[in-house]
This record gives sequence, structure tokens and C-alpha cells, in this order.
Amino acid sequence: MSKATQNKFIDFINQAQIKLSAEFNISNRNTKIDEYVTRISFNFGKGIVEFLCGPPEYHAEIFISVQDERSKLNRYDLARLMSIPHLRNWVVKNKPNINHGDKIRAEIDWFILLLIELRKLPEFKSLE
Repeated sequence: MSKATQNKFIDFINQAQIKLSAEFNISNRNTKIDEYVTRISFNFGKGIVEFLCGPPEYHAEIFISVQDERSKLNRYDLARLMSIPHLRNWVVKNKPNINHGDKIRAEIDWFILLLIELRKLPEFKSLE
């Protein structure tokens, strides 16, 4: 990953952190940077949200881990989230606008909206 793309991703996450702090109880930011991939994660209540940027297409990704009733951590990527009918319908109606401006910024902004929508679902209450 180029240093410019890496810095841009980190700057966008810094801006997103301000918005997320207003909506969620987030803590313990952890940043891991290697040659190709940058990962930034936060604790969200009893869950973990991880933002990633790296190859092959250098776009932002999100992974969400939430505790179930047995305190087991379940990890979701966007494909797994799409298996939940409410979220699939929400995604169809609220696609990220990556045609104007920066693609990475648009994806991160959309992830914030997705996280806000997720907390409406019982299985994601541990993100509070």
C-alpha cells in the first residue's frame, strides 16, 4: 500500500472515530500497519469493529465481532451481514456513493451508517 493511501485511510478513520464516539461507547483503538494492509479496530461495548484497507483493490472493509448469549464472539464480514434479511434490504436502499469523491472515504462513511443500523437488531445489541 502506498504511504499516501495508508495516510488517507488513517485520516478518514480518525474523522469517523469522532462520529462513532457520538453514537457508540467505543474504546481501545488498536492500529496495526504492515507493508500492505492497515487495520484499525475499536472495542464497541462488548463487541469489536475492525476497519481494514489493503490489497487487492485498496478499498475499505469492515469486520464486526459481537458476543452472543453464551459470550462467544461471532465475526461478521459484509457478505455474512447480507444474509440477514433486514440488513440486506437496508443495503439495497442505502448503497454507498462511491462515484463521487474518494472511494475509501465513501465506504467508511457508509460503514458508520451501517453500524448505526446494526444496533437496531437484537444480535448486535452488544455493540452499544
